[in-house]
Amino acid sequence: MKKELKQLLNASLKRAAERGQISPSNRLRGIIDGEEEVVSRPANTDHGDYTSNAAMILASDQGKPPRAVAETILSNLENSTDLLKEVEIAGPGFINFFIKPERWLESLRRIVKEGEDFGSSTAGKGLKVQIEFVSANPTGPLHVGHGRGAAVGDALANLLQKTGFDVHK
Repeated sequence: MKKELKQLLNASLKRAAERGQISPSNRLRGIIDGEEEVVSRPANTDHGDYTSNAAMILASDQGKPPRAVAETILSNLENSTDLLKEVEIAGPGFINFFIKPERWLESLRRIVKEGEDFGSSTAGKGLKVQIEFVSANPTGPLHVGHGRGAAVGDALANLLQKTGFDVHK
């Protein structure tokens, strides 16, 4: 969902820049290129499923109030009807996004369909990683820290394997 929402937001920003409604700037490029994280989950769910502070980041570059920048972003938001139930501008210029409930269900169906393969990727590209964990002394007493180290180390190794790393434990 977050990735799709970022794509919608970036398309809106590009459209606004092409139309001359937003001036090109390093901050704008940083947002579009993903260097600045502008989409997040709000602390309060009353503020939507996701929120963006892009308008507040761009306001000083644009010489406009954040709410005016947010209005420009929303006026250029297209192809969002299959993802978004509602979008609102809140506070000083936050953009709150409410995802359609059926889209959440689609995600859950995909997770169930992919089963154990869900979340796998090739991000590690076969890079070798060695993880060393559990150094319990066989002649000394074992304690809960040894168990914790085993669980954390094994979980980390499994996550890295799922993301394409060649892991040696």
